[in-house]
Amino acid sequence: MFDRLKSILSKVDADYADIRYEIKKDTKIVFNGKELTEIDSNSTDGYVLRVLKNGGLSSVAFTKSMDADDAIKDSIVNAILISKNIEKPVELAITDVLEDTFIPNLNEDPREVSIDEKLEITRKYNNIPLKYDMIVTTNVGYTEIIREKYFLSTEGSKIREDLVTTRIRGTITSSDGEILQNIRVGIGGSNGFAVIRCKEEEFEKRTSIVLDLLKAKPVDGGIYNVILNPDLAGVFTHEAFGHFSEADIIEDCPSIREKMQIGTKLGNDIVSIIDDATVPDQLGFYKFDDEGVKVRPTQLMKNGVLVGRLHSRRTAASFGEPLSGHGVAEDYRFPPIIRMGNIFIEPG
Repeated sequence: MFDRLKSILSKVDADYADIRYEIKKDTKIVFNGKELTEIDSNSTDGYVLRVLKNGGLSSVAFTKSMDADDAIKDSIVNAILISKNIEKPVELAITDVLEDTFIPNLNEDPREVSIDEKLEITRKYNNIPLKYDMIVTTNVGYTEIIREKYFLSTEGSKIREDLVTTRIRGTITSSDGEILQNIRVGIGGSNGFAVIRCKEEEFEKRTSIVLDLLKAKPVDGGIYNVILNPDLAGVFTHEAFGHFSEADIIEDCPSIREKMQIGTKLGNDIVSIIDDATVPDQLGFYKFDDEGVKVRPTQLMKNGVLVGRLHSRRTAASFGEPLSGHGVAEDYRFPPIIRMGNIFIEPG
């Protein structure tokens, strides 16, 4: 595969170019209540060529190697056109030239588990809340994503990385005839299918909580000091802080950039937040981003002070800040954008 990618890159007349090839396989099983509503298995593969020419950065995706010449032509034409219509030329932060391979050591490969068994395990977990009278419905699904990724750049980086994630997640809804309550449930990881097994207790626990919520007294509107459980703290951190730590989200918004300057005091002295995609076994785990940058733990807030940001090569150069390895593409059809890995509040 790398010989093919090298052959394509050798034809590119640009200041910089990289090419990715990816095989992506996904499986999905979904229950709505007792009804099985979806079983899908898909396999796709393709290339994406990214070119920097005269300060313009362009990406072109294609599915067949025979279309590479057209993709090269289109990407260069597009990059030149972009360069003529932007105020500031695109620069890419300098990164280490890497040659590496990462194949995960899985505790039970999901590819070796039959679709019948995956269906029955999902059905079993879905049925746990449904045995209670006050559970009115569920939406529970199994998702498996297997990505085989190859990266090659004109700078010399050559990376092969496989990522495998398996998870079961959904919502459980309860009602006493007047009040509706719902709760999320989720299990899974990037370390193999075994993480899915023997999780009945988790579904029982979440069901118990959503049933207890029917008896909870409504809280009067107002400002309170609250204690957040890890789930809610995680959602709050991700949505209210994490997205504003993605440099491409704020780069064209002066008012937010002003508030998100490095060194700004944003939180309590005991609050420290980090994004670490290298945490083993987590759903957000990876070793290399889709720009060929090795990801690193990135301290975003330390004792309430903003100390870091998530970057791609382009935004790191634009902001004059360190690379973090967070230029991530959904799959081969898309160029990398900045995305969180595993973001969390540190103990403190």
